[in-house]
Amino acid sequence: MVPGAPLERPQPARHARDTVDAEYETVPTGGSRSRDRDTAPAAKPTDVGVAGLDMLRPGAGVSRSGGGRGGPLFWLFGAVLVAGAFWIAGGHSLVHDLAILPASAPAQALRLVDVQSRVERHGGKSLLFVDGAALNEGDRTVSVPGLSIDVLARDGSTTRYFLGTNDQQLDPGTRFPFSSRLVAPSEGVKSVSVTFRPS
Repeated sequence: MVPGAPLERPQPARHARDTVDAEYETVPTGGSRSRDRDTAPAAKPTDVGVAGLDMLRPGAGVSRSGGGRGGPLFWLFGAVLVAGAFWIAGGHSLVHDLAILPASAPAQALRLVDVQSRVERHGGKSLLFVDGAALNEGDRTVSVPGLSIDVLARDGSTTRYFLGTNDQQLDPGTRFPFSSRLVAPSEGVKSVSVTFRPS
């Protein structure tokens, strides 16, 4: 300050308002402005999709969520529930019966070889001897199922016998020999067939 200098009126800053980052006032419907900004009700965002300063635009707070269809996760969850109910209600047995899932059948790797039959008389009775072997042609160890021996008599009647194997474990490339002695039919034997019993 210099003595005798004319007093100059301070000029207002021309760009003083440019430094304000953001300022707003809540105006009630009556038209009078609220002087107390601290007591003004805070705006509540009603739409989670509004981001940044877009919430200040007119109508941005209106909820845009309509009665649209469910998304892919909703339908996927519903499909899983339906499939689970079908499976529990008996669908697993249907799938098993249709043989969609491969079943481990030892008979696919096993084969009957050297099957022979003969009739001999011992003590006034005719006995039927059936000999043969089960061969494991697979590449893994399997259990030998029981055997079914069908004897066809000359009169057309069939007698079936079962021979147990105690689920003998058979290594790849090995044989399981068997021999059975049966009472021959009095009408005579026409044919003999040996098969694996179904499990």
